[in-house]
Amino acid sequence: MIWGYYVSPMMYGQNAIAINEFLDDRWSAPTNGSEPTVGKTLLKDRGLFTTESWYWICIMALFGFSLLFNVLFIGALTYLNPLGDNKAIISDESDDSKKKRQITSNAQGV
Repeated sequence: MIWGYYVSPMMYGQNAIAINEFLDDRWSAPTNGSEPTVGKTLLKDRGLFTTESWYWICIMALFGFSLLFNVLFIGALTYLNPLGDNKAIISDESDDSKKKRQITSNAQGV
């Protein structure tokens, strides 16, 4: 089931936001624990990535997921609604004859 964690775009989004926040200077106070800063300690305690290089990997993964979703979505729409299968009703009567008929009906009614 660990594959579900790494396939989920939500995981990459959560990690990117958490890394962006907790690796900021305001979380850089030193600690007595195994990690050098408070931010890294919080990230490690919650099972999130603790290195800044993961931030860019997470952003790229989200971009890849959105690109893949859009391509599959467009493919599904193309398959479900083919361009050659139109259901529009096209009148055989020309526009000029419609205008003439409307003008004569209006003139007769007055």
